[in-house]
Amino acid sequence: MRGIVRHPDLELVGLHAHAKEKQGVDAAELCGLPQPTGVRATNDVDALLALDADCVCYTAQGETRIRETIGDLCRILESGKNVVNTAIVSLVYPPFSSPKLRERLEQACAKGRTTFLTTGFDPGARRNAWEIVSNLSSIGKTVFLTTHYMDEAQHLANRVAVIAHGTIVAEGPPGSLAGRDRMRTSIRFRLPPGAPEPDRTAHRLPDGGYELRADQEETTKLVHDLTAWALESGFVLDALEVTPPTLEDVYLELTGEEAAE
Repeated sequence: MRGIVRHPDLELVGLHAHAKEKQGVDAAELCGLPQPTGVRATNDVDALLALDADCVCYTAQGETRIRETIGDLCRILESGKNVVNTAIVSLVYPPFSSPKLRERLEQACAKGRTTFLTTGFDPGARRNAWEIVSNLSSIGKTVFLTTHYMDEAQHLANRVAVIAHGTIVAEGPPGSLAGRDRMRTSIRFRLPPGAPEPDRTAHRLPDGGYELRADQEETTKLVHDLTAWALESGFVLDALEVTPPTLEDVYLELTGEEAAE
């Protein structure tokens, strides 16, 4: 979802969520982006299918609920929307999948005049693949991994090389790549109605929250001072988040993709 929101050629128009706590929440908040999208999660499938969308990205876990998943996919395809999904891994190469499943999907595509693509891993399959790579590394094997997922590189790699426009622009351990260990930590929070304004060093965010930035060695003291101020003032800091710089932050800074968007 973060990739869709950030992509200059894509527009997020709707978002489905099963969990009640996610319904009504802006897509940006759910995927950790600072700027609200104006798109809030809902469980109203009919309303989502009525939206003017060209394509649906379907990433629900499907291997343990194949009948329900195929029903969802066919309904989307028949509504006139193309589908890109990670739900049923066997459909990455359709000849290996069930003929009955293929037939249902082909009929839905024909009815809706749509297309269907399965790619990537669902979360369970990805976890299994990560375990295989980690096990190979633990017995001294060298694994050369190419990925666009920064959390994957962070989890698996001892060394990372970032390529932009065909050139390696940075190389090193994930924790210190391109000065990551010297980048500032983000501290975000919300204040309840009637709470006093925070220190003027706190930056007001578009969604009404606040953000402080701190050098990593100063973060613990700043969080202590902030929470002590809240306790002394008699209120709770809502949605308090302490986020150190991520590998994705480093990647965006190196490649300039955030500025380009």
